[in-house]
Amino acid sequence: LEGSSRPPPPLDRAPSAALNMGKRAVEEEEDGDQLDDDEDFYKKRKTEAEPWEDLEDPKLDNDEAEPSAHSISVGNLAFTTKRKALKKIFKGYGSVVSVRRYVAGAPRRADISFSTAEEMQAAIDDMNGKEVEGRTVKVKTTPPPEETAAAPKKGKGKGKGGSWVDAKKAVWVGNVPEGTTYQEVLELAKSVSNEVKWAEVFKGTAAIGMASPEAVASTVTALNGAMLGTQAIVTDAWSKKN
Repeated sequence: LEGSSRPPPPLDRAPSAALNMGKRAVEEEEDGDQLDDDEDFYKKRKTEAEPWEDLEDPKLDNDEAEPSAHSISVGNLAFTTKRKALKKIFKGYGSVVSVRRYVAGAPRRADISFSTAEEMQAAIDDMNGKEVEGRTVKVKTTPPPEETAAAPKKGKGKGKGGSWVDAKKAVWVGNVPEGTTYQEVLELAKSVSNEVKWAEVFKGTAAIGMASPEAVASTVTALNGAMLGTQAIVTDAWSKKN
């Protein structure tokens, strides 16, 4: 325009600069997205590679207090359910004495004891069949601990075995192959009777403990001549051999 001293902008350069600036912005945005994706990927890989890293030892999630006689067992829990969560739920039924989140051999079970039998029963009646952290639980009185009988001591004893054997409830086994274990004798005995309690092996002989004197006679008959390893065993009532 006449009278204007300012020259017009260079049209051939302006669009190019704008495009370059736009391209850099897009690239930076894409780089940022890629960084986030990479971070998520590696976090995921780390979690997958170390799934137990954040899990606590369940043995550490038990009360130090001794359980009372009024104890319930809560079964079918999630593996991640904690002692504190259970205590919060069950203290609504009375005074909670102890919570054992870790029960050997039962990872989905917790044992909770109360001060009175009434509190224990109230918890059983109300919570059995309810949901705890998304799982339907089974609540009942805690079963008594299984008593593990002490293994009988080996010894020369009297006759064909040791003096610790209850003669009225034991089967004598002869012609036992060398190297036979008590587990092999026990397995064979349990294949013919569900009243077998224990087994012990001596040199060339063995003893099988039964639940009752009546079970001895039927087991003697069933096992006499049975194969144990490569040999046929002979059996009799223990009382007849001592």
